[in-house]
Amino acid sequence: MSSHFHDMELRDPTREELYNGPKREKLPVEIQQLSNEDTACTFCGVSYFVFSEVQELQATVKKYKKTFHEFIRFMERERKISQELKTEVATLMKHFNQSATTFSSHAIQLANETTRLRQRDGEMTKQLQVSRDELSRSQNEYSQLQTQFRRAEDDWKLASTLTEQKLRNETLHLSSQIEKCKLQSSTQEAELTAELECERAKIHEMEVVLANARASMSSMERQIITERDQLKQQLLSATERVELERETAKQLEVQLRAVQQELMRIVTASESDRQTTMQLQTEIASLKQQLQSCEKQNAALRTERDEAHAESGLSNDLIRSLRAQIATLEKKIQENLAAMEKLKQEYAKDLEKMRLEHGATVNRLQRDHQKALDDLQTQQKTYLEYLQKQTSDMQQGTDATQHALLEMERKWTEAERQLIHWKSEAERHKGELQDLRSMQVQHKTSIATLERKMVVLEEEKRDLEEEAALLQRQLDQSEAKTKVKLEQMRTELKARCQQLEDHNQQLQRRVDTTQRKYDQLERSYEQLKQAKTAEGGEPQVAWVDGRNSPSSSTKVSNSSNPNRSCHSLPPSNNNQENHELEKAVESLRQTLAQKDKEIALLQQTVHRECLERTSLLERMRSGKILPDLGPAAVLPSSSEAFADRRSTSGKESVAHSDENDEDRGDQPKASFYERLRRTGQRKSKPRKT
Repeated sequence: MSSHFHDMELRDPTREELYNGPKREKLPVEIQQLSNEDTACTFCGVSYFVFSEVQELQATVKKYKKTFHEFIRFMERERKISQELKTEVATLMKHFNQSATTFSSHAIQLANETTRLRQRDGEMTKQLQVSRDELSRSQNEYSQLQTQFRRAEDDWKLASTLTEQKLRNETLHLSSQIEKCKLQSSTQEAELTAELECERAKIHEMEVVLANARASMSSMERQIITERDQLKQQLLSATERVELERETAKQLEVQLRAVQQELMRIVTASESDRQTTMQLQTEIASLKQQLQSCEKQNAALRTERDEAHAESGLSNDLIRSLRAQIATLEKKIQENLAAMEKLKQEYAKDLEKMRLEHGATVNRLQRDHQKALDDLQTQQKTYLEYLQKQTSDMQQGTDATQHALLEMERKWTEAERQLIHWKSEAERHKGELQDLRSMQVQHKTSIATLERKMVVLEEEKRDLEEEAALLQRQLDQSEAKTKVKLEQMRTELKARCQQLEDHNQQLQRRVDTTQRKYDQLERSYEQLKQAKTAEGGEPQVAWVDGRNSPSSSTKVSNSSNPNRSCHSLPPSNNNQENHELEKAVESLRQTLAQKDKEIALLQQTVHRECLERTSLLERMRSGKILPDLGPAAVLPSSSEAFADRRSTSGKESVAHSDENDEDRGDQPKASFYERLRRTGQRKSKPRKT
């Protein structure tokens, strides 16, 4: 293709071709060597070289025509491709608008999910607090038992040493001490059994709390499903509203097209008026020529004035008839003047109406103006015919007198005045046409400003759509982060519940070990008692009693003061783990609060942009740049009733937001975006349980 164009391209002649002529390589060599005189044609005198050059030029022209047709085909293909691209762009815009609506609905869903997650977080924190309180209680009880056991062991060792020393001295008090030991052992057994039952009851309560938590989680999942269905319904209503707004935009475009068509009609009417004025000017020029011919005829008549004195008698009748005709002409002129004044008034009224109604009365004014011009033309033609008849009568009738000539001169002056009047009327009509043209220019400028404003609005719409896409991406990122954090919190809560269960099992095992140790002590005590009774040695029994009596006294003293033993223990590893978990929960709460603030800021920016857009539309409507919207732009009553029901149902929890909305009532606001913002705020508020 490039070589083909290179073969056919035009170029400047070389220096040899300028001085020696073009190269004629296609001609035979013998003809090329001939001179211009030898190659001249015998009929026309033109050289054959020129004819060959013309043929070469025709061949190049044909080649260029072919390339031009190919280029036209290429342009048509490109035009079709551009139209297809335009349709694709329109479909992409539709998909983009749909995605924007879905993204806004997703943003509302995210706000609702954040509120639900906050509620869950509050409930889980409450459950964590309850479990921590129970853990602290169980730890205190376990520490008390541990301290009691240690002190019992220490006392038992001390008592054993003391009993070994005082064995022989306490033989007399053995019986009383044995009875005391029995009583103390029974009381200790009762206390231990009561503590075991309390711990088992606490474990059962923990299991009940876990079951309740699982039930609450299932109920929350059901609530999430129901709220998701409600949000889907709200999405459908929002899409219907967006379609209504699109229909209103289409109506505005139709109105703009109608205004443009009316302006084009006005332009065509003004051009027709211009043509009629040109015709009137030509007719006025012809009238001037006729007037000059009449002046010449008057000069000839003045020369024949002497001959007309003899025929004055005959001319009197003609004068009377002429006077009657003049009276009728004057009446007609007055009627024409009255009609013209009426037409002036009607034109003034029509102009005022046209200023008010613009396009509706322009056609009427054109019709009236055309009628007036036609009437003027007919009147002028009749008057000229009358003058021609009079002049012909004066030429034919040589009996006209000087008085008739004077009358004719007076009529002539009146005719000139009438012509001057018609000229002034024509000038006035020209002024009116110029006013109409100026009004057309003003309409064109207003349409241009409207188109510029529409372009600006479209650019703002694109900017808003880009900002909405950015906001949607940010919301998606924040949603992903919150989901990850929620999953982490869930895993941590599950791990914490598992730790609590493990800790409860450890406590249960420790209680079982203490119970076994206590049983072993009782068995050893019974065995020793049986052995001593079998041997019959009371001092050893006293030794056993003395070994057990201080331990029992220490146990009683320890049981009477549990707080002292609790405060004396150092902090355990479980408290440290609880503290770390509390820190993690606080950090998660802070991140959630930051995300809530970011979401609130995003909602405020979107709301502010919507308010600016609606205020701009209201300014355009107030300045009559755009027409007022009809009932199609108003939101359906079902959505308003739904918003009212939502506002009445959440009145207790959303009192503060309603007060803020009442404070903002004086500002200009859009019904659709304002209700969307209010419903979003009401959904983001936590419900009372």
